[in-house]
Amino acid sequence: MGDLIHEFDKPAVYWEKIKFVVILVCRFLQKGLEWLPIRKNRICMISLTHRGYGDNLKYISEYLRQKGKYEIAWITRYPETCSDIKGIKVIKAKTFEHLSWQFTSNVLFSDDYLYMALIKRKMQTYINTWHGGINYKKVGYEGLLFETQFQEKHFAIQNEKPDYMVAGSKFFETNMKMAFRLEHTTFLRTGLPRNDILYLGDKHLENNVRKKLGLEGKKILIYAPTFRNTGFEDNLFGFDCGRVLKTLEARHGGEWVMLYRAHYFVDSTYQFQRSDVMNVSGYNDMQELLLISDYMISDYSSCMWDFLLKRRPCIVYAPDCDQYCQNDRGLTAAGKAMPFPVTTNMDELIETITKYDEDTEHRKNEQHLQEMGSYDKGAARNELGSLVERLCTQGEKME
Repeated sequence: MGDLIHEFDKPAVYWEKIKFVVILVCRFLQKGLEWLPIRKNRICMISLTHRGYGDNLKYISEYLRQKGKYEIAWITRYPETCSDIKGIKVIKAKTFEHLSWQFTSNVLFSDDYLYMALIKRKMQTYINTWHGGINYKKVGYEGLLFETQFQEKHFAIQNEKPDYMVAGSKFFETNMKMAFRLEHTTFLRTGLPRNDILYLGDKHLENNVRKKLGLEGKKILIYAPTFRNTGFEDNLFGFDCGRVLKTLEARHGGEWVMLYRAHYFVDSTYQFQRSDVMNVSGYNDMQELLLISDYMISDYSSCMWDFLLKRRPCIVYAPDCDQYCQNDRGLTAAGKAMPFPVTTNMDELIETITKYDEDTEHRKNEQHLQEMGSYDKGAARNELGSLVERLCTQGEKME
């Protein structure tokens, strides 16, 4: 894996090597700035892959912002998508301002990885919230194939070992230790901050989101396929929206609409030629969309794990299952143990919706939550907030 370099790979290897050396020099030079003071109440929220204001970092940011005593910066590659952030400084990634804030912050949060050209200082605490409570598809060293020897070196530097990692389940904890070689990371068994609203329910927020999207009184299906390593574009896999909505109306009654949510790696502008189907891929907060949804269809995404907390129907639609398992990331043990009905074509999907047995599927879902060791209990924001309080006032770490 990246060890055998053929003649035609030499130019790629050369530039990977140059990039690697430049990164090492940048990191070495920063060590000469260790004398700069760290501001004890300064917090950096580093979101380098997501667009907009959402996911776990949003929910912990809002909790801390309301305390009124922290300086908080949101580091993003897409500042133009963050106009809805209030009371938090938005900084474009890979700028001098990013360097200054990250270098002087007491606590660093990330939902994926850190910019590899910047070091984590010894006196700083790094907390990774990740972006899923379970891994149904392979991640880290398990899910990637490195084309050159330096790609793996870049990956190792980029994925700095966090002091703490937020865990949504026992399986996630075990899997991440192996997938990212996290021998000395402390896992916080808090559940996910973003899932507090799903676990507890938030009728006021649900009504506001429905009103904002013009969906009052409607029943909502959310279709949320994940990305594929083979391409980062919309691929509905022959999904027949009209047929699915008609089946849901016949099975459950009411007026149904479908929300299409692409993975954040997919910059989706797909236009549906139907008034009862909306592309909400540009909606920043996936959890708000899950909150208002009555039914879910996905494939290999951990958002299905989140949706389990709502105790609503969820079905897997994966026409490329064999291809994905053999030639893409593939599934973890948890992915192979998903409790949801699996369909591989539209006829199977329609039949499954028609014959869906709520009682049977509910028992399977509850058993899955138990077997995978769900940590969600609606208090993740409070517990993480308490940890940050101790780190900023006493320098103590949670055991």
